[in-house]
Amino acid sequence: MKIVSLGQALRILLSLTRDYSVLEVRTHAGHHGVRPLL
Repeated sequence: MKIVSLGQALRILLSLTRDYSVLEVRTHAGHHGVRPLL
């Protein structure tokens, strides 16, 4: 079992949420006018 530091976990989580928000904006912005929360 690999132990990940809190900083690494937060960095990964932030990068994932940022990528997800960008994907959401790209796919839905033209249709619904959704703005990114982050």
